[in-house]
Amino acid sequence: MIASHDLSGFTPEQLASAPRIWAGRPGFQTRVFDPDWIAQRRAEIDWQKAKAAAEAAAAAKAGEAIPEFIGEFDFDAALAKYHSRSGPARRQQVLRQLLAIYPRFTRADIVGHRRSVDLVSARHHIMYEMRRRCDCSLPAIGQIMDRDHTTLIHAIRRWPEKAKRLGIPCIPLEGE
Repeated sequence: MIASHDLSGFTPEQLASAPRIWAGRPGFQTRVFDPDWIAQRRAEIDWQKAKAAAEAAAAAKAGEAIPEFIGEFDFDAALAKYHSRSGPARRQQVLRQLLAIYPRFTRADIVGHRRSVDLVSARHHIMYEMRRRCDCSLPAIGQIMDRDHTTLIHAIRRWPEKAKRLGIPCIPLEGE
């Protein structure tokens, strides 16, 4: 299940128009705010703060009066938070890119519990590529894929030999 997010700083109008997604296990799903949308809005807010701080610094250098105190802002930390290789927005972005490889299947199919051969191969490939492209823990990927981390270990270990049999190029994980 997707963790709840800090929604402070958002107006009721913004939250009313915010996209929502279904999260949780089948039968126990609930609608939550889309974490990508939240991350994008936070990045926009941080960008606006950085811009205001830069303008205030330029005004201070020029000897102009600064209208209000902006405060300290660490732009590099904000970028790292929202554009890292392991953040929730990055994991969702990678998942969307990988789902585009398999147009026959929806996200619900990949995350679901059906076990047809072609669906399991696609699911294993996506798990392997998420591990390769995102520097995040197996439980974090498992949370998105609605699987236990041990299931991901199994899929990641089996995918290279399965890819070889299917004739799909497989880039090895770092450290292998």
